[in-house]
Amino acid sequence: MKKFVNQLLTPTGILAIFFFLLPWQTRYIFGLSSLSGSFTQFGILSLYATQLFLVVGLALVYLLRGSPVIDARYRRSLALGVAIMVVTIVSSYFAQQSIPALAALIDLTGAGITFAALLDKRVNLKWVMSAFVAGLLIPVGIGLVQVFVGETGASTVLGLASRDADRLGDAVLMLSDGSRVLRAYGTFSHPNNFGGYLAVGLLTTLALPFTRARKARGVIAAVLAIGLVLTASRSALLGLMLGGALTMFVLHMKRTDIARKLVMPIAITVVVMALGVTLFAPSIAASLRGGGALEDKSLSERADQYREFPETMNGTDWLIGSGPRSYVYTLATIHPDRGVWEYQPIHNVPLLVLAEIGLLGLILLVAWVVTLDRTSTSSPARGRPGGGVNRDAAYAHGMGKVLFVIIFFDHYLWSSWVGLVLVAYVAALMLRLGENEIDNTKKIV
Repeated sequence: MKKFVNQLLTPTGILAIFFFLLPWQTRYIFGLSSLSGSFTQFGILSLYATQLFLVVGLALVYLLRGSPVIDARYRRSLALGVAIMVVTIVSSYFAQQSIPALAALIDLTGAGITFAALLDKRVNLKWVMSAFVAGLLIPVGIGLVQVFVGETGASTVLGLASRDADRLGDAVLMLSDGSRVLRAYGTFSHPNNFGGYLAVGLLTTLALPFTRARKARGVIAAVLAIGLVLTASRSALLGLMLGGALTMFVLHMKRTDIARKLVMPIAITVVVMALGVTLFAPSIAASLRGGGALEDKSLSERADQYREFPETMNGTDWLIGSGPRSYVYTLATIHPDRGVWEYQPIHNVPLLVLAEIGLLGLILLVAWVVTLDRTSTSSPARGRPGGGVNRDAAYAHGMGKVLFVIIFFDHYLWSSWVGLVLVAYVAALMLRLGENEIDNTKKIV
């Protein structure tokens, strides 16, 4: 028992538990900011249970085990991350609504801590990645219930909101006969968020070191694929296609032995996804091509967002923006006669960042992404002594491409706690995957 506790009280142990629990949305709400006199999810000031666990757990571990040990190659990425945080703080000071701004700062700080902790050389990425994948399995089960039963209850303790296919506002697919099918939320606040995690989770599953449990990994990949299909998240599916295609291309061109080993798990995943699409063919096809009434409405709303974007920038300080999480409040000022549900952040992260933390924030964000890519590409971990590309780095870049697609079709990677942490997770893997410790399966360090 003592040995087990000692293993948990390590950077690896804390991060593994954190990522396993991350899909659960339990939180304490201690502040609300109304929008046009009504409640809005973008005006909630809260502290997630996972945030508290992360901060307290890592603080305890670092007191016992010493400060993080971070390679000098990653300091530029860390410095740019700190710079983004500073600009966000400055922008928050001038924000018209303090509660959403403070909520954004809490979430961004937590994501920054996650990113820095994952860069600690003592962290065994294999265990963290395994926990990330394992944490998605129960949400997939809940998602199956949501789709086939049509409703699930709420739980304050577990951080679950009730879902009902017949309730206006819940995300659904419309079948040809007019019936409504609830999209899979899992434990997340929206199917798109869940879809992004499942897309990254699929590549994470395939990136884990090869062991005798290869068949089990194929089954897990199939389960995640089922969940992804049932979310009907177009951005996640498109991102996975691009990220998966890039990964397989690199592996096939540079490491054909690895590509062959992946044939079976990938084949299982493709078959499962094909069956899922066949089961809900009309509704999913409509979702992907935008051919149904709900899908046409979604596309129309996003087109309207782009048309309205210049209006949101009128009177905004182009250098530091209007403040984090302020976009919906700006819209409400411009169009005060709309229902609260109509105020949504623009589904494009670069434009949202420009509006909320200004041109300076956007430049720093782009510089951070470019630095991530260049650092991971030039890292010794990217190559093998005999030439070729490290398979782990290829997978990490595939995950990066998943998020690269999503940022142009949704906003949650910037506007939510789970989105920011997903960015931190993928960014850290892009820098660190391929290091020798990913292959160390003997112990948690």
